[in-house]
Amino acid sequence: MPNISSSSFGANLEELVFVENPALVSSLSGIIEEITLSRNQLSGSLPFSLTKLKKLRVLDLSQNHFDGNVPESIGNLCQILKLDLSYNGFMGKIPYSMVNLQSLEFLDLSFNRFGNFGVPLFLGEMPRLREVYLSGIYWEGISQKYGKSLGVFRELDFQTWVWLGDSTFHGGILEKLVLSKA
Repeated sequence: MPNISSSSFGANLEELVFVENPALVSSLSGIIEEITLSRNQLSGSLPFSLTKLKKLRVLDLSQNHFDGNVPESIGNLCQILKLDLSYNGFMGKIPYSMVNLQSLEFLDLSFNRFGNFGVPLFLGEMPRLREVYLSGIYWEGISQKYGKSLGVFRELDFQTWVWLGDSTFHGGILEKLVLSKA
């Protein structure tokens, strides 16, 4: 097998197919540390096989045409430091399994269609998370969607830097949101 551990490709990737090739995914799962495929016009749902790459530290799929839900298996990327899924068509709920990404420092989910579920509070449970970008997302009122589980909170302190620019909020919102930089 050729060594591509530090390879860099200058052209756009036309197609990336992991389907029906479990041997390849298995052999790569302990090797690949970074995948950057931004601005490649890739489409479809996020390949489940990407979430099997246990050594992955950077996953940048920004500015493509991915859609569907972000799979719960995204929480399997235990060593990931940077996750950028911005400027795609992801929808549904931001998976709670992301709370398992305890090494994550940078998260960008901006300009997707995660609607009507509210800001994911589990982000506050991620100790190394320093930068969160959630701009361009329609947010339904937090307290309306989370009901009593959120009603007791008067203050939410992410202790991180969160960008919510260009987001639309409707309904009841927390009384105080502290966005202090750690």
